[in-house]
Amino acid sequence: MKMNDIAISWIILASASIACADEPLKESTQFRSEEQVREMFQTGIEKGDTPALLRVMHQERFSYENMVQVLNILQKAEKQGLPTEPIIDKVFEGIAKNVGQANIVRAMTRVQSRYAHAFRQASELIDDPDQIADLGSIIAGAYTAGLTEEECERIQKELRTRTRTMSRDEA
Repeated sequence: MKMNDIAISWIILASASIACADEPLKESTQFRSEEQVREMFQTGIEKGDTPALLRVMHQERFSYENMVQVLNILQKAEKQGLPTEPIIDKVFEGIAKNVGQANIVRAMTRVQSRYAHAFRQASELIDDPDQIADLGSIIAGAYTAGLTEEECERIQKELRTRTRTMSRDEA
């Protein structure tokens, strides 16, 4: 009987030590991945919220893949000349609401797409980049508040018509 107890104890200890042996590897792999993401963020995004965003994603144990997706969404927005703050805010909002990582990434994608569409529409109305940024943000905010694309298209059409009418009256 004692031999069985000793054998079982050894098996439990051996399996526990084998299970623990994986931990340092897992931690070092995770650390390397986080370092890679940190480097990618530092070279890819030039905004001041990046350290706070990285810190929060690390605290919330975002997976490497989701961190890379977040980076890609932010880089895409930056390349398009879109503001990244609303996209970053979506991460903080999702974490505060205890939303899953995948849903946060999807929400970020929707915000990025909404701003891209709004900025395209703004650029159809005006040429000045500063005014495009202001109007694009207003249009994106209106979309967030419930304005549909069809309603926005109708408003744009009416603005163009009114602008042409006013131009003819001045001539």
